Amino acid sequence: HVRDALVAQRRVPVREGDTPEALAARVLEVEHALYPQAVDHVCQALAAGREPTPMHDDTPQETR
Repeated sequence: HVRDALVAQRRVPVREGDTPEALAARVLEVEHALYPQAVDHVCQALAAGREPTPMHDDTPQETR
C-alpha cells in the first residue's frame, strides 16, 4: 500500500464574508502557482539522489 506524501503546502487566508466559491478560487490560484514549484522541488531532490522533503510555507498568501 502506497501512501500519498505531502509534497507542498501553503496557507490561504479565510476572510470574513468569504463565500465557498471565493475561498475555492483563492485556493485554486495558490495551487496553480505552487504546483510547478513542487514539481521542481521533487525533481531536484530525485536528481540529487535524495528523497523529497515536504515544502512548507506558513506565510498566508494574499491573492486578489
